Amino acid sequence: MTRGRVKIEFFNQEVGSKVTLIIEGGLPQNVVTPLETFLLSTLKQPEIENVEEQIAPSTLDLDALTKKQKIELIIIKYFRNGSFNSKDVQELYKTTFDEEVSLSTISTNLSRLVEEGILLRSGPRLDRRYRLYVNVAKKKLVQLYPLIERLKT
Repeated sequence: MTRGRVKIEFFNQEVGSKVTLIIEGGLPQNVVTPLETFLLSTLKQPEIENVEEQIAPSTLDLDALTKKQKIELIIIKYFRNGSFNSKDVQELYKTTFDEEVSLSTISTNLSRLVEEGILLRSGPRLDRRYRLYVNVAKKKLVQLYPLIERLKT
């Protein structure tokens, strides 16, 4: 028997719905293993097909980027291999772009990136951690390389 709590969240962007499955208490191993196998085989990492539409490669003016696009650049440049929190992004936003941005703006945009399938989110609300999906990071890195090189370090 496994003890504890399992929480699984599904997001459907097309419909705008969220389904949360919470299993608490003891579960026999013969229930947990097939459930885990099913979820791992059916829930695949989302692919972003139209990355080019999000930030056009011809957009080489950093000042013309939206806050969300600037946040994406910071994440790609500094956090492509690790996890981070909203405060980390806020500090780098300030030093990179010499602009103040509120923590709520950062958090809102990070949530949007999670919903778009670009970031993974983990941890409780007060200690949220984020990280990039690997395939998304590779695609965005190739596309945004000219802009990333122009960011201050």
